[in-house]
Amino acid sequence: MKRPILLLALLCQAAFSAAYLLRTPVFEAPDEAHHYHYAQQLASGRFPVLRGTSTALGRPIVDENGQAHHPPLYYALVAAVVAAARGQDTISAFQANPAWQPDGSGSALVHLHGFDEARGSREVWTVRMMRLVSLLCGLVTLVLVHRLARAVYPERPLVADAATLLLSCLPLFSFIHGVLNNDTLTATLCHATLLALALQLRRGEPLLRDGLVLGLLAGLALLAKFMAFLLLPLLFATLLLSALRARGAARRRAFGALLLAFLVVLLVTGWFFLRSESLYGDPLAAGAVARAYAENLVPEAQRWSWLLEHMPGAVFRSLAGRLGSHALAPPAWAVGLGASLVVLACAGG
Repeated sequence: MKRPILLLALLCQAAFSAAYLLRTPVFEAPDEAHHYHYAQQLASGRFPVLRGTSTALGRPIVDENGQAHHPPLYYALVAAVVAAARGQDTISAFQANPAWQPDGSGSALVHLHGFDEARGSREVWTVRMMRLVSLLCGLVTLVLVHRLARAVYPERPLVADAATLLLSCLPLFSFIHGVLNNDTLTATLCHATLLALALQLRRGEPLLRDGLVLGLLAGLALLAKFMAFLLLPLLFATLLLSALRARGAARRRAFGALLLAFLVVLLVTGWFFLRSESLYGDPLAAGAVARAYAENLVPEAQRWSWLLEHMPGAVFRSLAGRLGSHALAPPAWAVGLGASLVVLACAGG
């Protein structure tokens, strides 16, 4: 093996995520019940609608889902596992645990768990098989991170090794890749897009095939989760700058690549946002989401203070591993270590 550190990182990631996959009770990860039901609904041939909207849309209430505003790519992959496992009629009901507290002061479990989840349960086995999609995404992401670092720092291979090994040992990264969560596929596709962009920059002026590949990868990332839209300004600005720097035929090819990337993104993702516009009167379903989760929204008067005072600490705690349903906080030393890593990363250390 020419890259032993990459192999070590992959083994660590596989072991840690597999442990979370096997030991985390079903639906105890953040929004896992919603992620599961989205995939189950697709496997049953039904495209879900956001909770609280079925009556107005003339749909049965069983078509509602708390994550239906998210694009479907991750859930389609998981639905394929559901269909292959013949597990469409698995766990369909669960009870809230009255002892659970969001701040972690009570029981760590959100739901009550009983005999139907005993060892050997087909239902639990199906959920774990579905979680494998996330685990595989994590392994692919590590390989992409390593290749991206090698592309950016070709003369410093230790940068790629250190980045990959550190990422594989982040508790929250391992946890998320051991449960059902559409962030996993989004991260994989975002890193694939960044790697393709870095390789294109090293080659020089973009060609039409670069526009096709970049547009397809960015479009698929956006079809996994809308947060991938952050890629688009970087992608289009980079292609535009390359086009402006080129001359003659190279400039025409570069502008062609830019236009093609834009069109491919629209073709891959446009249908979903048109669907949201037709259902909710908003391509992002922002109003419908705000109504569905009104009790969870930070009051408008407190948003700036929440962003400045609460958000930084929450980010460092999540890097160190705020697990369960975001209720199991890490120790203070782990938070400090996570903050130190962020400072070193920003400083180029």
